[in-house]
Amino acid sequence: MWEIIFMVLILKIPMVYVCWVIWWAIKAEPVAVKDYRMTSRRLPPGATTEGTVVFERPAFKESREQLLLQIAQAEEVDRPVLAPIAFVAPSKGRAK
Repeated sequence: MWEIIFMVLILKIPMVYVCWVIWWAIKAEPVAVKDYRMTSRRLPPGATTEGTVVFERPAFKESREQLLLQIAQAEEVDRPVLAPIAFVAPSKGRAK
């Protein structure tokens, strides 16, 4: 009896979740492509090429987090100095 309940009810939860994720992905707004580059323009039949797609990163995926580096000498472990570290990827064109 418990096997039937397990099979009928409990194993449906992952299926419902997958259906919800697929529905959410279909309804999501597509990201606009700004530019694309390919290694070759003309291809013979059956050949492949490599390419790059450039798009603007959506604002909701930008991180606002900060990392704090704790610095202390051995005798002052209970009172460390906190130094903020930027948690941002370098953007194109910035000096390194």
